[in-house]
Amino acid sequence: MRKSLVLLSVFLLTQLGQVFAQSNDLEDHFLAQKQADYATSAYFVLAAAGIVPATSTPEQAVSVLAGKHWGLPGTAQAAPITFGELSLLLMRAFQIPGGIFYTWFPNTRYAAHEIVYRGFVDSDWAPDRVLTPYETLQVLNAVLAWKDGRR
Repeated sequence: MRKSLVLLSVFLLTQLGQVFAQSNDLEDHFLAQKQADYATSAYFVLAAAGIVPATSTPEQAVSVLAGKHWGLPGTAQAAPITFGELSLLLMRAFQIPGGIFYTWFPNTRYAAHEIVYRGFVDSDWAPDRVLTPYETLQVLNAVLAWKDGRR
């Protein structure tokens, strides 16, 4: 019994190490880019929201996202993500309630206004602004802090 418990523990620790290594490698590759790409940004948001497992790939995350019908524009996976697209993705994935205009017209423009209004970014960012990987993770971190009640 004890031997099987030890073997199971070793197996689980080995598998968890591979999951974390994949995530770290992906994050390092993402941060090395000049602009945040749509697929990897979608992966980080959906994984943080628990919609896709951390072991999935950015391509799998985009496939899941396509099936959601959240009103996100059809964007090529390698295309850069805009602040409006990221905002709408965050609003939908984390079920952030919006104001009147976002409720009536849940699009990238009003989602971006909601993210700015809630103080998830430091200043007024235009919805069509292309984000850097650092900015993408910074906004995601602010949303996670809000969701956890740390903000």
